[in-house]
Amino acid sequence: MPPVKYEHIDFKPPVSVADAARAALQLRASQSKSKRGGTAVGVARARQLANRQNVSPSTARRMKAYFDRHEVDKQATGFKRGEKGFPSRGKQAWELWGGNAGYGWAKKLVRQMNAADEKAKAERELTITNKVEQMASVRIYDPIGTGDGELSAKSFKMALDDLGEPKAITLHVNSQGGSVIEGIAIAGMIERHPAKVTALIEGGALSIASYIVMKADRVVMSNDAWLMIHNPMTAMQGDSGEFKKAANMMDRMASQLVDAYERRTGIDRDKIHQMMDDETWMTADEAIALGFVDDKTEPATTVQSLDVQAFRNVPLVVAQSGFKLNASPEKETIMAASIKEIKAACKGCDAEFVLEQLEANATISEALASFSQVVNKTNAELKEEVESLKETIEAMEEEHKAMEEEHKAMQEEYAAMEEEKENEEPLPDEEEEEVEEVEEEEEVEAMEEEEKKAVVNRSTQKPVRRAKQRGVKSATAEWQQAIADARQLPHINSNAEAVKYANRQDKTLRERMLAECQVR
Repeated sequence: MPPVKYEHIDFKPPVSVADAARAALQLRASQSKSKRGGTAVGVARARQLANRQNVSPSTARRMKAYFDRHEVDKQATGFKRGEKGFPSRGKQAWELWGGNAGYGWAKKLVRQMNAADEKAKAERELTITNKVEQMASVRIYDPIGTGDGELSAKSFKMALDDLGEPKAITLHVNSQGGSVIEGIAIAGMIERHPAKVTALIEGGALSIASYIVMKADRVVMSNDAWLMIHNPMTAMQGDSGEFKKAANMMDRMASQLVDAYERRTGIDRDKIHQMMDDETWMTADEAIALGFVDDKTEPATTVQSLDVQAFRNVPLVVAQSGFKLNASPEKETIMAASIKEIKAACKGCDAEFVLEQLEANATISEALASFSQVVNKTNAELKEEVESLKETIEAMEEEHKAMEEEHKAMQEEYAAMEEEKENEEPLPDEEEEEVEEVEEEEEVEAMEEEEKKAVVNRSTQKPVRRAKQRGVKSATAEWQQAIADARQLPHINSNAEAVKYANRQDKTLRERMLAECQVR
């Protein structure tokens, strides 16, 4: 499994690379053992590519390194089609790794990985350096309103101002809601704040609190938390006119709430109105499915009990769970660890780890448990890397051994060629002359033998229809005349030389003479 930073990179060999590797295996199989190129490592790599099995990032880098080292082999004789010795051992080895298509693909993978590495490094430098100091948290753990024990818009504004100028804010929410007016004001502050705000619903975001979290850039919900939406409610006294004004005001407030819900979820307004009429309670999974929430997380460690008596459609499971009626704030669990506490407990942890624990609102014990997992994972990765290096070394040793054997085979082949060349050397000039003389003597003897047979045939056969009877000089007479003429030449000393000379002057004459002798 490649690292997360490489998850956008496709490590599956393309069809062109697979085809090249498959063809290379077939080509190698057709070669004699002494002419085969490639090593055991190359054959294994070709099989992996031919089967289109995903390569690891380290394998991709090794592929590029191989091609970089062996690109010089392309200049050797026998690498290109049509050259003597094609396909050379270097050509066969090159193709086993995917050939030119494999080289191009490996270079592409390395470029993509290098770019991802640079991007990850840059992001780490930009986001991790001093990020802990740029990260802040603010909590909405109380009812929304202006009374005692309630969170007002003014108080929330003061809390935001105390944060300074953070780049990111985690808004921890566990509130039953309250004043719509105060809640709308708080939501406006969140929406306008320059920091990236992540709302974390730890127990419940009910009533107007659900509207507040809609203004965050991202909403995350604990597995056991609840989100509830309903119509604005009020308690008042007065005449019909006052009630009409109040009803009109609540309709306008309801429309404002629907706007926020619709903008985040994309759900039809009429359906949202119906959900508010019904007082809809949603689990984390339900809220994610409907689009109110982006993601979910493990249950929060700090959950304040909520007063849900004012609501009319509270699910039984809610009433029987952590939402205890009129519970005392003294029931709250252990608070999340601070930056200093996390650094002190988790010796050697980096800023990114501290940030993750702050975002998770982790306690000291939870931070320690997470750090232990990080250490174990790191040790496992180091072990895996060591094993990978061992495999690489073994593969390189095997490749070196194969190269030595290949070199030895080439030396033996060269020695055999030299020996064969020596055996094929021409005979000395004197021996060649002797052979030529013997061949000429044998040729003359054969010719004389044929003449003797012809004479015998003439004596035992019927009289030949002489050519002179047809008005044409016979071939036999011409042949005899040619031999007689040859004997008159100064350099002709024997009848055999005369026969040889006459035959050279007109090779067809002797054949015609012999054919004439066969006529009955």
